[in-house]
Amino acid sequence: GDLVECPKYLYRYRSFDDKKIECLGDRSLQVETWKKEVFEGRVMPTCPLYFNDPYDCDFCIDQKTLQSKFAKSTIIENLKPIFEKLKIETITEKEIENLHNSSNTEETVEEILKIRGCNLKMSLLDVFCNGLKSKIDDLKKGLAVVCFTEDVKSILMWSHYANNHRGFCIEYKLAQTDLSKQIRKVIYSSERHYLRDEDLNEKGIFGPTLYKSDVWKYEKEWRYVTANFPWVISKNEKRFSMDFSKYISGIYLGTNTPEDKEKEVKKFCFKKNIPVYKMKMKYDTYALEPQKIDN
Repeated sequence: GDLVECPKYLYRYRSFDDKKIECLGDRSLQVETWKKEVFEGRVMPTCPLYFNDPYDCDFCIDQKTLQSKFAKSTIIENLKPIFEKLKIETITEKEIENLHNSSNTEETVEEILKIRGCNLKMSLLDVFCNGLKSKIDDLKKGLAVVCFTEDVKSILMWSHYANNHRGFCIEYKLAQTDLSKQIRKVIYSSERHYLRDEDLNEKGIFGPTLYKSDVWKYEKEWRYVTANFPWVISKNEKRFSMDFSKYISGIYLGTNTPEDKEKEVKKFCFKKNIPVYKMKMKYDTYALEPQKIDN
């Protein structure tokens, strides 16, 4: 994901029907999200817990993961309250050091337990997976992902993400911008991605957010991944909304976009000199072609 250069243009499929509630003082107001996205260039990142693929950003664990610093620290965290509950001697500094230096995490943990007259009723991998489930959900809650695609002509994506071709698509010119180095290409594979130490950085777990099953490869996806962890985001920074207005370089309307919405978009874009295109169905093949709308 790191080494591939960001394409000149990336796209986001959107729907005119999306609405959100905003609080203004003591009253709440229903806001049409699309107006914020087109007129103000706002982008609302998504939390991975709400993605349409349950495997998306799911962190897969194997025996090698148990050797990671992250796994060892999590196991130590999980052992302390167990020992406390059983009223047995807590894990010592020396044992913690041995565990961190160990080349076989499972054996070392078994030795720590054996000294205390305990044993593992299931594999350490299962214990770790169970202990990690809520931690992973917390990590997912802390991640904020903006999804883009290289493809503005996808019949499937116009159907899935743009309300059956009634929505629109925003084009962003991101190459050679301050953001281009932070946008990564999604890697599609039939094999799961296992969690490793290199997936962890000071902002949280980013590696697994870039791996998806190859059934999704038609989406040609790119991602901007940020974090909502309190130690990453300053108090005065907006957590759930980002300003992408300076990157907008075109708006594409679906083949079935309602007339009133088309008028609103054209009125705004023509005033701002933003090109507007209408997707047209080709007569001789199953394909869509954007046609520029003149002012």
